[in-house]
Amino acid sequence: MNRLSKKWMKEDWATEEVVFPFIVVGVVLVLLFCFSNGIWGNDFWWHVKVGEWICENGKIPENDIFSWYGIEKKLPWTAHEWLADVIYYLIMRFGGEAGGYFFCLGAGFLMTFLILGQVKEQIKENVLIGSVYIIFLAVTISLFFYGRPHMFSFFLLFFELKILYGFVENTDSKWIWCVPVIGCLWSNLHGGSSNLAYLLCLVFLIASTLNINFGRMYSQRLSKSAVAKLAVVSFATIISILINPIGIKVLTFPYSSISDVLMMSAISEWEPPDAKNIAQLVIYFMPIVLMTIGIIAKKTRVRLLDFLIMGMFLYLFLRSVRFIMLWYIAACFYAFPYLPKLELKPLEKKVEKKLLAIAFVLFCIPLVMEVNNVVQSERNSYVSKVMSDEAIKAVKNNPTERMYNDYNLGEALIYNDIFVFYDARADMYLQENIFADGISMSNLIQKNPDAETTYVDVEKLIEKYDFDSILILKFRPLYSYLSSHEEMVECIYEDEDLAYFKLIK
Repeated sequence: MNRLSKKWMKEDWATEEVVFPFIVVGVVLVLLFCFSNGIWGNDFWWHVKVGEWICENGKIPENDIFSWYGIEKKLPWTAHEWLADVIYYLIMRFGGEAGGYFFCLGAGFLMTFLILGQVKEQIKENVLIGSVYIIFLAVTISLFFYGRPHMFSFFLLFFELKILYGFVENTDSKWIWCVPVIGCLWSNLHGGSSNLAYLLCLVFLIASTLNINFGRMYSQRLSKSAVAKLAVVSFATIISILINPIGIKVLTFPYSSISDVLMMSAISEWEPPDAKNIAQLVIYFMPIVLMTIGIIAKKTRVRLLDFLIMGMFLYLFLRSVRFIMLWYIAACFYAFPYLPKLELKPLEKKVEKKLLAIAFVLFCIPLVMEVNNVVQSERNSYVSKVMSDEAIKAVKNNPTERMYNDYNLGEALIYNDIFVFYDARADMYLQENIFADGISMSNLIQKNPDAETTYVDVEKLIEKYDFDSILILKFRPLYSYLSSHEEMVECIYEDEDLAYFKLIK
């Protein structure tokens, strides 16, 4: 054994330092395993098509381009996520589905390691809770890192919080002037959440001006010059957000969407978290509960800024499960300092060190196998699709002019150049009650926020929009209704997921 090996064996090993490589390998394994079957294609395909339209036409659409009814009514619509759409289209054009898949996989790894780098020392000091946080983070990343514009928001949120928290610690930091740039990028990549860019500035501004010392709560008041910088940056960020295709509407768009009762109840990803769901209870709620208990039990003084940021993202998550990723990102900046530290016994015996080295080597074997699986495995699709090629072919071979389509099938139709009635651009279809009528027709019931639920007259809706065909998923009540009214429709195509009917007139 050489001198270096002898020295290596003689030194005591801090258990936290030794366990950390296991955490890193574990995170990589979780990500590779979760991504191994491809990524979710929800909304991805219509975003690609928008990017294609923009590149081919050299402009951003101002009116609807995909819905036959929207075109007929000349409904105003602007692709407020145009820049992300163009990026996804270019990735698909030059890299195909594999390019889209590996882009999302790479983005997932990048976000994981950015957060891991941010909390590395805190995890070493608090291995048990830190491991729970980072492993569950990897699972959550695999659920939310797919071809949607919100993926860019995650990175913008991380870097803005890093800049703002860095400014609180060092008010001479020049990085603070980059926040308005982040705001401008945010409003063009994912305008639906770009208000966070200036809201975060305002939260930091408020927390930096207050002088609170009450119980365990305290505020970290900054100098007048630092507060002035934050005020200027906040104003500049609001102005920079307005540099986008829809202008000032970007400031009101998110609030109108999240306050719409029908959208929040009808679209599954907008639903609030469900503690009765075991997966959500473990992956989403457990880290929040652990960190909350730690903050309470440790009895450490709580900084007002951290309390406001924690409350802000916890509120968003409780409104909609889709915001859990934002909570995970924000938590890496405020939560760990409040958690109790668990001291672990150093490794001193040679046998302990040898066993641990062997365990690490064995632990890496599945990693190598999973890397090979991701790179070499052949799959039918890297990105999931809601319609089979046979179903698309059946619709194309039996075209109609005024088709009613299931809300979930809109993206597949748009990607395959088939005009839709409505699709996942729900905010546009709030006009003229289109979204409400579409959802009501699928479910055969109409939900009125201020009244009792009523049954829908399908024939009246068919007459209202003059539908000549219906493409519907088989789990919808409308499918059962049409199947029992053979005098109304002729089934053109049917598979295990959906059915395509032509109306008999």
